[in-house]
Amino acid sequence: MVFTLAILLQTALSYQLLSVEDARKDPTPLVEALTSSSSDVEIQRQAIRGLGRFEREEIAPHVGPFLAAEQPGLRIEAANALAQMGAGTFVLSARLETETHPAVRQAIYEALGRLPRTTEETLRTGLTEEHPIQLGAAKGLEHWLRSGDIAPSDATKRALRDLAIRAPSDLTRQLALLALHRAGDRHIATLESSWKHDNPLVRRL
Repeated sequence: MVFTLAILLQTALSYQLLSVEDARKDPTPLVEALTSSSSDVEIQRQAIRGLGRFEREEIAPHVGPFLAAEQPGLRIEAANALAQMGAGTFVLSARLETETHPAVRQAIYEALGRLPRTTEETLRTGLTEEHPIQLGAAKGLEHWLRSGDIAPSDATKRALRDLAIRAPSDLTRQLALLALHRAGDRHIATLESSWKHDNPLVRRL
């Protein structure tokens, strides 16, 4: 009976939070859910995601602390939400210094790629990490260069060429080739490697 009541209460709260998120007017109930439901990870995850969809930078201080949450899923949601708010470049970059979970590092690099104040060097550093972290860095860097209409530096071009040839993930190779193609880079060894690849999506780039 107690368990059933708890489920019903959680369902009701979840529905309320969805309604707040959908209306996008007053984020207060979502902020309150972060602190009043400290033992319920799913409610916190939903609240963080909802706050991100408000896309309001002033809400970021409520979400930033969850980059240090015990659960990796909450840290991932916090990174995504901060990127949606257009905030958190400093705290996300700082978190990279201590974060060890591969999926969270991947999410942080992707999030940083959506923030214009991120540095090219920060994203380039992620290209040297293991998969799937380097995939997140490749996604972030490709988006950062494209959305900002930025020409990559020579150091970034070299890192992208290496990734296009040696990355274990075909998607990572595609992202590297997309960035190079947009920059007008026609490095012969990189092109030859992509032409010989067994994946047609890599060859066409």
